[in-house]
Amino acid sequence: MLMMHPRLPHVHSFLRPAGLRRGAVAMVARLMVAFCCHFGKMTASQAARQPKDDPRHPAAIGRFLGRQRWARGDWVAPLRAAVLAGEAGKAGTWFFLLDQTCSSRQGDKTPNTFSTGNRKRRPCKGRRYSNKKSAPKRCHAFVFGLLLTPGGLRIPYRKSYYTPEYARQKGHPFRTQAELGAELVRELVLPAGARVVVLGDTAYEAACVHQACAQRDFHWITPCNTERVLEGAKPRPKVRSLVGQVSAQQFVAVKVHPGTDPYAAQRRWSASRRGRQFQGRTYWVLKQRHDVRSVGAVSVFVSTTKRPKPGEPLFEPKVLLSDELGLTARDAVLRYTLRWQVELFFKEMKGVLGMADYRFRDFQRVERWVDVAVCTFLYLEAYRQRQLGRPPGQQRLGPKERAWWEAQRAAGPCQAARAEVEQGELRWLAQRLRTAGGCRRLRRLLRQARPGGRRRAGFGPHRKNAITDP
Repeated sequence: MLMMHPRLPHVHSFLRPAGLRRGAVAMVARLMVAFCCHFGKMTASQAARQPKDDPRHPAAIGRFLGRQRWARGDWVAPLRAAVLAGEAGKAGTWFFLLDQTCSSRQGDKTPNTFSTGNRKRRPCKGRRYSNKKSAPKRCHAFVFGLLLTPGGLRIPYRKSYYTPEYARQKGHPFRTQAELGAELVRELVLPAGARVVVLGDTAYEAACVHQACAQRDFHWITPCNTERVLEGAKPRPKVRSLVGQVSAQQFVAVKVHPGTDPYAAQRRWSASRRGRQFQGRTYWVLKQRHDVRSVGAVSVFVSTTKRPKPGEPLFEPKVLLSDELGLTARDAVLRYTLRWQVELFFKEMKGVLGMADYRFRDFQRVERWVDVAVCTFLYLEAYRQRQLGRPPGQQRLGPKERAWWEAQRAAGPCQAARAEVEQGELRWLAQRLRTAGGCRRLRRLLRQARPGGRRRAGFGPHRKNAITDP
């Protein structure tokens, strides 16, 4: 498809709550088209080429992302509120997933990067056959919070991690990843009376996150830190020492059916997986109540994926902590298995949308790039929500179509939006071809859409390969 005049369906009405100026809306919509319809690696040059009737220089994208006047404050917050408006009044449990994702960068001088994963011992430079050099790996880090609504919507929230040097240079307060996660919990805006459970990995089993949850009256479930100890006199035993003190008869079996459990809407189990003969997984779980130092009274869940046998150690045991003392073993397992949804979210943001494919040195431009990617993800969620809740005037979805839309993640709405854009392109071309003036305009646009290398001197309308009027 030529993509002469592409417009994502209802994109301007979606961006209206953000209150952006007309020029900013046009550039953001251009970037959103590229995020949804790019081929190969997502770059600024792909966004600059869309639409072909109004191409821009690739540097214009970087200059736009570097301007601060159009993106002051959290301009994505009104868009989140507009998407969440459709979830008001729905009964159920809300889940807020905390995790960090990194974007690899090369070069020691890239701003706001830190080294990670360089734990392998390197040979000495003077040793024989050691001429090979290992390029240092550095990265940018972003702390995300993914809100799962009772209806199955996924609403992302973002905080950028600033290194101590970069924070000192820009005048920002330094925050660790756990402190950024606590800020996301405090700033979360939800309907009144919403029951929220915060899920995270070991990095967010921190006092600041627990305090933020207590202030908002949220519950939390996280894996136990390996250094956590029980309350009592010294020497205090570690919490993980409970693994060796339990008997095999105390464990109960918890069968997880992702397609039919109470949180199936948040999992979005695909139709192909629902048709499998063997569905779900069985966990063997033991619940106990203990007083953990610096945490208080919590529910401790010891789980494993293989049935415990007397006299044998547990197979890869996992210890979970929760502040909800009345939580059952089944509910704890069903809830914590939802934490994997944030990993799938990172896979979609990087693999489908291309969030980490930027090439900017300035970190402020990187933040704007990530914000537009988050805006595109929100648009795809709103597009899916619109398809599932079609008004009475439009054609209703059949059972198969509704099941398809309910299971779709970012890739499915991207394909559907791209197909709708192509249908709009065909209708637009058909209208232009009906009249002589439309044909002249179409030929003019085709001439403008030629690659830049073919517009140099010596390649004009008099050439054989040029597009000319008949």
